[in-house]
Amino acid sequence: MKLARSLFIIITSLAVEQSLASAVQEPSTSTATSGETGPFGFVKRGDGILELPIIINKNYTANITQDLSHALQRRQTYEQKRESLEKRSLLPLTIVNHLWNSMFLSKFTMGQNEPQFNGLFDTGSATLWIQSTLCSNCVAANHNIYNPQKSSSYRRVSQTASTSYGDGTNVNYQYATDVINIGRVTQKFGLVTSINQNPDFDSIVGLGFKSLGHGENTLIDNLRASGAISASKFGVQLVTSSVYPNGAADQPGGKWSFGGYDLSVVKNKKMYTVPLTAETWWQINVPSFSIASKTIKMNSKPTIVDTGTTLILLDNSQCQVIYAALGGKMQGSGAWTYPCKNTNGPLRILKFFIGGQYFSLSQSQMFFSPFSNDGKWCTGTVQSNGGANYYILGAAFLKTVYAGFNQDGKSFEIGYRTDVAV
Repeated sequence: MKLARSLFIIITSLAVEQSLASAVQEPSTSTATSGETGPFGFVKRGDGILELPIIINKNYTANITQDLSHALQRRQTYEQKRESLEKRSLLPLTIVNHLWNSMFLSKFTMGQNEPQFNGLFDTGSATLWIQSTLCSNCVAANHNIYNPQKSSSYRRVSQTASTSYGDGTNVNYQYATDVINIGRVTQKFGLVTSINQNPDFDSIVGLGFKSLGHGENTLIDNLRASGAISASKFGVQLVTSSVYPNGAADQPGGKWSFGGYDLSVVKNKKMYTVPLTAETWWQINVPSFSIASKTIKMNSKPTIVDTGTTLILLDNSQCQVIYAALGGKMQGSGAWTYPCKNTNGPLRILKFFIGGQYFSLSQSQMFFSPFSNDGKWCTGTVQSNGGANYYILGAAFLKTVYAGFNQDGKSFEIGYRTDVAV
């Protein structure tokens, strides 16, 4: 089984209230002299200060039970209206779980008379590119290709660029603008002119910060500027597939929500906030993880939250501690594995300390794919970062939580899922 984008992050370069001032006219002091009553019942004192007398209704009889019931009903009505407004303000996008948790893809269109593109929505990069008819070596038989001659809203931009990724992929592209169906905004993007690999997707949609790209606004920037969303934030619910090789290669994979979060899948609708340590990647500080009564510090390096990376990537020494607890070992190929007989346990063995809470993976959630043909050894979802100066929490971790990316608040937000056993 192909391990898709095992380190796919960019190298070269995330209730309506009415104001009291507008609702009530400021009382004029010119119409009331000392002791006189002015507009709205204000009384002017001798020192010029306006007073508003409080009138007590002496005929009122308190009914605490009834008053409390009415207050709770008003609160419930308010909450229901608020949640309804929040959901209507979100731009949802369905996700497909491709190749048994290898990658999570979503369909979108760009321009007129163009096909639907399978896009990898990637918080580890910022550029949007699509394979195109300008590409000299794109495999058109395996992909939907953007053809600038078909779209009347296409506009060429006199700029070329390239992006390199951590798995060795290099993409060259010609910039253009066109209208993307998500929010119907005009988006600057790259038409691929050459690519040195043949990925399982047609496009990458970068959801990192603008500073990671080549100066163009990201999709989130344009959605906010156009008013399509009211906040520069988005959430994702990644849903795990059946265990490889059972089931179809493409299975339901969850949902993106642009403009806010879908709290209906978050336990107690509670998100925990973690400040970003940099506004490039979605980069945070994860103090530690624990396994088998051992706590291992992680705060010597930043942790990148990356939807475009398949696995969890840690230092080799940290992998050694984790797989020792699972009875596992590193194979000659460098892959960390553990006995397949230990993949079905419900025990939540690996716990990451994030936002003041522990978010954990069970023995079964540690499984990625079979390693040996005899069924004895299985590849785990935690692998070595190859000595990189960062850690990565990829899809293998994110499909166990609800992840929120708050560009306005400069924070990553995380919650426990209602559809994932804890």
